[in-house]
Amino acid sequence: MKHGWLIAFTCYSFFLIFSNSCDVSNPSLEKTWFYTLESRQSKGSKKDPVLTPANFLNLQSNGDYTCYFIEFDYGNWEKEGTYIVLKNQHHQTRKLLIQSLQKNELVLDIVPENQDNSQYHFTGIKNPFPSDSVNPYAYTKNVWRVPATHKESDQEITQRLLNHFSYWEHYFNWGLAAKLNYLDVRSLKGPLKLYGNGFALVPFEELGSEWKSLFYDEEDCLKSWNKIKILLQKENITWPKTDNKFNSFVSAFQQLQQKLQ
Repeated sequence: MKHGWLIAFTCYSFFLIFSNSCDVSNPSLEKTWFYTLESRQSKGSKKDPVLTPANFLNLQSNGDYTCYFIEFDYGNWEKEGTYIVLKNQHHQTRKLLIQSLQKNELVLDIVPENQDNSQYHFTGIKNPFPSDSVNPYAYTKNVWRVPATHKESDQEITQRLLNHFSYWEHYFNWGLAAKLNYLDVRSLKGPLKLYGNGFALVPFEELGSEWKSLFYDEEDCLKSWNKIKILLQKENITWPKTDNKFNSFVSAFQQLQQKLQ
């Protein structure tokens, strides 16, 4: 079937259901933690950042971490008393105050040094993929999240898109390995809008600021958008017949990578 730049399917999104459990007596921090909700105890003007379900904290057993709160960063982590201490790629240290850790829920004050006592609730999943080569939350699968510091060449823009598609491929593989029933495909505001059984290219004028901010300027962002548009206009995306929609998305994003190279 020949696909244009808009691929229309029945619209229904997946929402993440967390079914993992852990030892109540000795809960582990070595998980991928997904933001769920916030509760505030302090009054007055809000100083802490606003998070969405797209935000996460990935704490790996080898001491590596990746984090996407306000911006994406990565490095090494350790637990010091009631704090999670993050030392990022720029050798900067940030402390997160652990307010509660039980079962698969973690409550943090992510900016404990200010007076805004917000409580950020996270749900944790034990990562079935410890290897960076297949872990969707490892740095190698999230290079696309690092904002450009210069005008990017055609090849650099292509590599950013390839890395983004690779993230989605491994995200759905991760859902399969973790035996999840549903995955959130709506919170991440990228160039593709994902539905229950397909995706469509978001019109350029409707692209979110999170995606646009990754490029040095609007011209580079438009170049990346046009690459996807041309790809979907000229190439076939074959959706395999399978009972598991995660497998379908894995195949589709593998094809996007193959055809973009």
